[in-house]
Amino acid sequence: MTDKLQNFSLPGYSEKPDGWIIYAGFIVYLVCVALLVTALPSDIFGADLRIPIVTIGIIAIWRYTWAMVHLLRSMVYRAYTFPRLRKKAESLHNPNPAWLGVISLSFKLAPDELARSYRALFRALSYRPYPVHVVASVTDLADIELTREIFAETAGMESVTLHLIQQDGSGKRPAIAEALRCLHREVTDPALRFEDGCVALMDGDSLLPDDIFDNTLPFFVTHPRIGGLTTDNRSIVKGTALAKEWYYVRMAQRHMYMCSLALSRKLLVLTGRFSVFRASIVLDPEFMHQMEYDSIKHWRLGTIRLLTGDDKTSWYFVLKQGWEMLYVPDTCIMTQETLPSNNFMYGTLQLMIRYFGNMLRSNWRAVRLGPRRTGAFLWWCLIDQRISYWTTLSGPFLSLLVAVFVSPYFLLVYFLWVMISRLFHTTLIYLHRGRFSPLFIPVIFYNQVVGSWVKLHMHFRMDRQSWTRHRIGVAMKDVFWSAYLNVVAILAFLIFLGFLTGLLQVPSLSAL
Repeated sequence: MTDKLQNFSLPGYSEKPDGWIIYAGFIVYLVCVALLVTALPSDIFGADLRIPIVTIGIIAIWRYTWAMVHLLRSMVYRAYTFPRLRKKAESLHNPNPAWLGVISLSFKLAPDELARSYRALFRALSYRPYPVHVVASVTDLADIELTREIFAETAGMESVTLHLIQQDGSGKRPAIAEALRCLHREVTDPALRFEDGCVALMDGDSLLPDDIFDNTLPFFVTHPRIGGLTTDNRSIVKGTALAKEWYYVRMAQRHMYMCSLALSRKLLVLTGRFSVFRASIVLDPEFMHQMEYDSIKHWRLGTIRLLTGDDKTSWYFVLKQGWEMLYVPDTCIMTQETLPSNNFMYGTLQLMIRYFGNMLRSNWRAVRLGPRRTGAFLWWCLIDQRISYWTTLSGPFLSLLVAVFVSPYFLLVYFLWVMISRLFHTTLIYLHRGRFSPLFIPVIFYNQVVGSWVKLHMHFRMDRQSWTRHRIGVAMKDVFWSAYLNVVAILAFLIFLGFLTGLLQVPSLSAL
């Protein structure tokens, strides 16, 4: 099935790097592989390296088998399962809900970004055959006036009511809760029952295609057990070629995993960029309270109030209530992206700390729901989230151990393995997006190793949270013990790998 992608032409933004980068990257890549092969000594694969190589091979087989499972599931979903769902939705005589609510949140966006987003939103809502309530939560009075002007100049807004709220700057969660309460108050027509409506939650910098609601809302009619759904995302990035490919790889991998999970009618997140819910779910007072005051209990850090991760809160609420979820792969929204720093590593680390911190904070409570509530496949995916960063780091850790205890040339073997094996991951991206770039290889390796290190770091610092756009954060507790336990865990893992590969030996009693 061909993905429907609306073309947004934005000055200074693009989804792909310049073409010459691709050709230059191919040349550099081939030269590096050739240099690594010629630099290897002839006896590098001696007897001393057999056990470490076998250990790395077993771990790699596990990880790549798991990746293949996701690939096959995603292909089945895109080629067979979802087309049947789409066909059923298109056969409806009346595919529309009784009413629609839209919550759009933006904070300190540039006027041109805000204008593009609301023009796209209002175009998508024009000439709706049912009542629509839009609650726009914006930063200041200038944003309110700009949004009003765009609404007034858009044709076909007769069925749309616009409600404008100025945020107090205390964060996204209070803003969402306030907007939901506003929607709850404004839907006063007794004919508009919450059970019959849908509510879309979206970021104010997302760009929606004109047919977004026609392509998503009918699924709530055809499948009464669906509580929420989300769509494909593409990033329009302002920045360097490396930044553009970093976002591209993230969205491509997200697409594959979303398709795989949707085969079980479950997802790992209901993305804050754009997701649609049954109105009875998000207008439930319990949902609104949890969105604003969500927290988790940690055995060492006590109660941790969740500052970020609103998309994980909505996902967990839907999951806990036993609703199904859906991913719509043939409909795509565009997101306007800029790294929070001009320094690539610092900017991506800031985002990884937020992304993976949200993931870990919501992981364990979802695991505790059990496979009966979550479904067996999603439950194992949640378990794998807690294992994957250890297995990913085992490769570089093992290569360092072997380099120290056996031969420093093993580092060359490892990097050669990385350059060849990551071609597999680029193939996955090509199968889902139809595009390849040599920059995918270093970006994928960077995401895997640095991302796993960030996950490990955040595992012991669950209370560390920050929101780059809002400039707010939470002070960490128990800093010493967080660092101490982190170091002990890494040392224990290194010792375990050493004994596993035979690089370290248990002293015999006779030697003692």
